[in-house]
Amino acid sequence: MKLIKELENRKRFLERVIKQFEYNLSKYPEGTIQCHQDNRNRKILRFFIRKDGKDLYLSQQKYTKLIKSLLQKRYETEALKKYSKELIKVDQLLAIENESVNALIPEYAKRYVHRIEYDLIDIISEFNQNTHGSSSSRTGQYRVTTKEGVLVKSKAEQIIADELYDSGIPFRYELGLKCADQSFRSPDFTIMSPSTGKVFYWEHFGMIDKPEYARDMVDKINSYSLSQIIPGDNLILTVADERKLDVKGFTNQVRRVIEGVLR
Repeated sequence: MKLIKELENRKRFLERVIKQFEYNLSKYPEGTIQCHQDNRNRKILRFFIRKDGKDLYLSQQKYTKLIKSLLQKRYETEALKKYSKELIKVDQLLAIENESVNALIPEYAKRYVHRIEYDLIDIISEFNQNTHGSSSSRTGQYRVTTKEGVLVKSKAEQIIADELYDSGIPFRYELGLKCADQSFRSPDFTIMSPSTGKVFYWEHFGMIDKPEYARDMVDKINSYSLSQIIPGDNLILTVADERKLDVKGFTNQVRRVIEGVLR
């Protein structure tokens, strides 16, 4: 069954990530970090390290590297807890899914009972019933039209949408997504693999030379990671400068992604 395969793939991924986190955490400095915001100016942050039951102030100028290490340690500690809990749930689901559905049907009834399986075609059909979004409601920055009539923001996004459409791969454009950190994101493309039913998210970044845009890109990826949307697993990332886009080269890149990941 495809579901069992997906669960087994997820289990292998979780085991690999958990092992990496455990190794990383063994290398970080001792102690835990706390951050206090100034009551008058919330932008002013003060960091303290708790060690041996005492809180010691850390100057950001003097202890920048230590602060970064301890903050990363805190993040990976929480991520490890989350992934460990998920692994337990995946193991439980595998135990259920590996039980034969045939065992639910008594031998004497098998000639009369029609066995029903949840069909992947139904899943894809339900996904496709939701429209990609009304083009007429998009104005301003949405100025490029795809083959399917969807308004997108750039030539690169048009190429991605058209290649997905030509390949018969179901997708939604800028579908709202609430992440685990309570932020609300709109991935450029939410995609369903027609062969497995697995959902992928595709983000294209075209202006990373702008500091504010680059910061937003990092924030997005962090939000997705907390929601188990991981680059190399179910998050596809592409980067190309829209102002000097190599259309042929980028089109070939998109086609390689589709053939290698989404088929």
